[in-house]
Amino acid sequence: MEMIRRAVSQLQVRLILSGLAGLCACTFVALSSPAQTPSAAAPAPASAPAPAPSPDLSSIHAALQLDGPWRFSVGDDPRWADPSFDDSSWLPVNASQSLVEQGIGSYTGYAWYRLHLPPQQFADFAKLTAGSPLVLFVKSNAVGQLAVYINGNEAGHTRGMTDNPSMYQSAPIAVPFGQTNTSGPVVIAIRTWAGSEITIRRGLLDRVELVSGADVAERLATASARKWNQNAASAILLTFLFLCVATLGVALYLGQRHHSEYLWLALLCISVAAGGAANAAFGLALMPLSVHQILSIFAGHIFMVVTIEFVLRFSDRSPHRLVRITQICILLLPFVHFIPIPQLYQVLSVTAQIVFCALVCVLLFRAWRGGQADAGVMLIPFFLAAMADSIDTILGYALAQHWLPERIASPRFHLGPVQFGTGTIAYSVFLGSLLAVILYRFIRVLHAQLRA
Repeated sequence: MEMIRRAVSQLQVRLILSGLAGLCACTFVALSSPAQTPSAAAPAPASAPAPAPSPDLSSIHAALQLDGPWRFSVGDDPRWADPSFDDSSWLPVNASQSLVEQGIGSYTGYAWYRLHLPPQQFADFAKLTAGSPLVLFVKSNAVGQLAVYINGNEAGHTRGMTDNPSMYQSAPIAVPFGQTNTSGPVVIAIRTWAGSEITIRRGLLDRVELVSGADVAERLATASARKWNQNAASAILLTFLFLCVATLGVALYLGQRHHSEYLWLALLCISVAAGGAANAAFGLALMPLSVHQILSIFAGHIFMVVTIEFVLRFSDRSPHRLVRITQICILLLPFVHFIPIPQLYQVLSVTAQIVFCALVCVLLFRAWRGGQADAGVMLIPFFLAAMADSIDTILGYALAQHWLPERIASPRFHLGPVQFGTGTIAYSVFLGSLLAVILYRFIRVLHAQLRA
């Protein structure tokens, strides 16, 4: 009978380790699979040089960069789309530079850009494209929404630029130019908008190009791949890994039902995965910013409450009344977001996250001093995970108060074409250490049961 028990326990451990190995293999495949990377062509054998063919203008990928100078004005008036409108009093700006760098203060809401394209420049570029239809390729900045007018007629707009505008992660739009023969200047007017909670410093118009219609599909595909790498790839991978660890936590709980910390581990990972899924959906323009903010706020506060409960179960400590009050306050805090006083929620949110970080670290430190070595191993990773959302919130608050420049308050990192932030780094370190400690604890408890 003892040999059978040992065999069963070894089989359980092997199954768990096999599942972990499969998880690592899937992660390696996801990270190592190239996205749309062309294979290198084998070098052709040397041959005699052929006579140079005559140039084919239809194969030239031509683009006319329309950086400006544009005429810029804050506000909104439908008459500003009229090509006959006098915009000589508007401020001249360059679309490739930040408005702040050009001496224009930050603003909120609507603003317009206008550009007069000389007829000779337009005609020369039309000849270069060999009769191909011309398209205006317009790229917005972040959640900015655009509507493009050509000679007073609306030619296209982003998804959120409707009668009741909403902020989506804007993808570039291709606007048919529609006029290849004109004797007068072409007036391009672009109406831009972002919600009142967004302080616009750079400007919402990022890039405008006049391109051949044959090149538009390639440009849109490149922009889509870039949006995937910048806004969704890291969030989707992190969501997948946390869901895998949540599944592992449920499996461990089914193997040792008297250890409820495994169940709370699964709930912890699900809360992080929910936040990552919301980030990915917003990054791919599948949901507006208003919905994304609500989902992220609730997922973040649920993560804090579940993490405190997991630490209590992990360290075998009975909850103090003050801890329960803290958990209740954190759960109620998201509803303060709906009060039309944004400063109130910002201050309370930063305070709650600081209290959460301190409480988690104190609980783990006391457990470590009480003899639980694995609690000490988890102290630094849990501190990083607790600080992951806190760092972004505190930096965002400092940016809103103009205490830090944008490049410092919103740091971004790159791993090849994939872009990620500080939260992704912290959660990755946290996940790796959490997985190692939990598996070590499960195997140690299993061996203790066998010895008993």
